[in-house]
Amino acid sequence: MKKTFAFILLIPLALLFTNCQTFSPIPQVREFHKEMDLEKNSIIHFENLQGDLEIIGWKKNKIEINVEKTGTDSQLRQIDIEVKKEEKNIYIRTYFPRGDIRRVFVDYELHVPENILFEEIKIEKGSLSSIQIYGELNASIQEGNVEIEDFSGSCNVRTEEGYIIARIFENRTGDDLSFYAYNGDIQLYLPSKPNAQIKAETRQGDISSDFIPDEKKKESLKTLDEIFGKGEAKINLKTWSGKIKIKKIQ
Repeated sequence: MKKTFAFILLIPLALLFTNCQTFSPIPQVREFHKEMDLEKNSIIHFENLQGDLEIIGWKKNKIEINVEKTGTDSQLRQIDIEVKKEEKNIYIRTYFPRGDIRRVFVDYELHVPENILFEEIKIEKGSLSSIQIYGELNASIQEGNVEIEDFSGSCNVRTEEGYIIARIFENRTGDDLSFYAYNGDIQLYLPSKPNAQIKAETRQGDISSDFIPDEKKKESLKTLDEIFGKGEAKINLKTWSGKIKIKKIQ
């Protein structure tokens, strides 16, 4: 009887110990907000280690920064968001806490002038989305998807792990657009009568286009080099492992 009682007593103690071992602090969310007037033709530099970035163009000559930070109380107190202005340059950087940051995220929403220049966007892990930007966009992402809506201008966008979807509503003379996805698909949407030279290449996938002749659509294309209209804009698409689709905007 004594041995049976001792065994029953040990069961809740073992469960309590197990719960203590697996317990982790509950993530919390805190916000950061900042607004700043901008000079004409301002240039933005953005860096973030982990978290999404959403860019929204507007007609105001100012930037509005909305941030949502997720992590434990200790981690949140160590996150530092730096916003620095040097003449026409705006620098936005995120400094993360030391140690395990797998559950730490800093998500940004930026309202910016629609003709803004993004000199560089660097994100280690997180997705990028933009809408109504008619200036310049340069971005490099290690792991994350890219979705660009209602864009015109020049851009150089690269993701190592993720897909790219871009809708270009106007091909202007001198525009130079480059999209690269190492391991992911690329979908490019263009006006029904594009004015661009389009070059595309995939190593492990195929290319399809609404703009090529019907006889070519039957082929399994790995490369494409076509001029539409006067070819005044330059568009380059490249993926190592993924499909490339070029479609008409409906």
